[in-house]
Amino acid sequence: MSGAYPNTFVRRGTPASVSDTLQKEVFERLADMFPEIMEGDSEYIKYNVPGMEDLHVEMNGDVLTICQTYEQNGDLMYDPRIDLKVDYDNQKVIPLSFENSSMGVYQEYDISALTPEVARDMNDALEFMDDNMLDQIEEAGYEPAEDDMDRDKDIRRDNMSR
Repeated sequence: MSGAYPNTFVRRGTPASVSDTLQKEVFERLADMFPEIMEGDSEYIKYNVPGMEDLHVEMNGDVLTICQTYEQNGDLMYDPRIDLKVDYDNQKVIPLSFENSSMGVYQEYDISALTPEVARDMNDALEFMDDNMLDQIEEAGYEPAEDDMDRDKDIRRDNMSR
């Protein structure tokens, strides 16, 4: 995924809070783009499109991870990876972390110690998702990967048989 990453935006001031509107907009987009995950029908889906990095979407409890991956010198690289806390009651997402391996960028966001700088960084991550990452994913035309389509069903069947 190319383009601007969090902390590369032109800043016009430091917000005192995380944008509630942006959190809700990103939640709605994710619910539209990945309904199987957001509605709890699947915990993990791998998507691919020829010539692009694999896209992974996974829900673990109330944490949604969206990442694109590739291998470099035997290492798994994120380009990027974003972890979000999903607040279903308020229909919004709260950024928890952002990583772009090739750029050496890793940030965790601590909402319990919210400073203007942390709020700004969280807003940057949400803006990056809304204005760049999700647009590129939609434009690329990702489809569920054939080799992973039944992975979640197999896991659930195994769990139910115990």
